[in-house]
Amino acid sequence: MSFSQPIGVQAFKNIARECYTQLNNQIPAKVIVPTSRGDLIWGIYEGFKELKQSNLIDDIPKMLAVEPFQRISKVLEGQPYTSIFDGTTELTSINGQTVTFQAIQAVKESNGTAIVVSDQEAQVAQKLASRRGIHLELSSAAAIAAAKKIDSSLNEEKGTIMAIATSSNFLPV
Repeated sequence: MSFSQPIGVQAFKNIARECYTQLNNQIPAKVIVPTSRGDLIWGIYEGFKELKQSNLIDDIPKMLAVEPFQRISKVLEGQPYTSIFDGTTELTSINGQTVTFQAIQAVKESNGTAIVVSDQEAQVAQKLASRRGIHLELSSAAAIAAAKKIDSSLNEEKGTIMAIATSSNFLPV
């Protein structure tokens, strides 16, 4: 059994505030987050909720959880969130056989969804980012791959789409 680190979740709220500030007191329409245990997506969502409660924003962006195989997707389709979800992946930072309540809540409450990204799609995105001087760890590159997969039904409304890059691909020396 794993547990969330409450201080970490509180710190992740700052990402929402940073998005708001960097976009000149605006918010993105959608935020794409590589997701495993859900602490990051929940913290960002909570940060946007606080901005809304402070009347700084009118709406909360749709939170889009990136996953390497169907887990959150299956729960959104009705499977119990306590299920075990089998799958293999090279996306080790977002791997896992379970989902968490907070990840599901962030997606549901924001009217978001989950996007499945394969290892191959993440590898293509990683190479694309690397050619532009952005060296992302494979699970982090999955957010870029997810942005490319957003279909017209998710992209109906106008607005900025923000993909959260969680870690670099630099090796320690």
